[in-house]
Amino acid sequence: MRPQPYLAALMGVLLLVPHATWLQKFDYLPFRYASNRFEHQTGMFQNLRATMTFLAAQIAAMLPPIALATLLLRFRLPKTSHSSLIRWLAFAPLVIVVIPSLILQRGLHSIWGIPMLTFIPLWLVSRFRIEISRVRSFAIAWSAVFLLTLGAFAGNELLAAKLGFKPSRGQFPGRAVAEYYFQSWKTNSGSPFMYVVGDEWEAANIAFYSPERPRPHVWIYGTDSVSPWINEDDVLIHGAVVVWNADTTKHPGWLDVFLSRFPGTILQEERTFTKGIVLGSAILPPASARK
Repeated sequence: MRPQPYLAALMGVLLLVPHATWLQKFDYLPFRYASNRFEHQTGMFQNLRATMTFLAAQIAAMLPPIALATLLLRFRLPKTSHSSLIRWLAFAPLVIVVIPSLILQRGLHSIWGIPMLTFIPLWLVSRFRIEISRVRSFAIAWSAVFLLTLGAFAGNELLAAKLGFKPSRGQFPGRAVAEYYFQSWKTNSGSPFMYVVGDEWEAANIAFYSPERPRPHVWIYGTDSVSPWINEDDVLIHGAVVVWNADTTKHPGWLDVFLSRFPGTILQEERTFTKGIVLGSAILPPASARK
């Protein structure tokens, strides 16, 4: 027997050891994050409905390109030695994800299916012949669909909020939000803006668009279990801005924990930036201002 496969397996195990050690040290944080992102279902029918909704979304996403492909692809090709592999690449990702979600009663977000459809075009061209005479018709139809989709996306991003619809994340006023809380911090403390506490969206936008350089650190939910790289003692010294989405919850549970751990935190008035963008905030002054 040749030793190469066993050496490769041993090398793989050795490469995984640091990752496994890190996972154990930080209580398997990436897996807990993934688990929390699932939509937890409470019953068999609800779980089945969520799964069917996910699959329907993937089918709907594939209908336009499949319809376009019918203009270009003709005549079924004979199977090749690679047919089974390509078929697995095209369809196995959906199966591998959907079956465990049904068993574990964890609903899937429709957008998660996008990378799972990557190899379906490869499967199509491997099973059907490209009709060269129809390339021009295909190019015209593809261009029309592309421009229509691009126009719909641009119209939504540019006009939806102005017409009174709730802004999408692409329309989130990150720069205005960051400027407001930066100025609020400077007014209340005058110290460098070092930390912003909140969820992955609002807090990260403030940190990214903040005029402060270097940018402030993001402490997700103010908990060590989610952001173990943040030094709590350093937060106590430099202070922090705390933000949350007050449009969905006036007082999130993690905020109570933060206030109990940092009793010097001062609650601020809610601020409405645009329709559907209402943020609550608090300020933990730096240690020098609390003395």
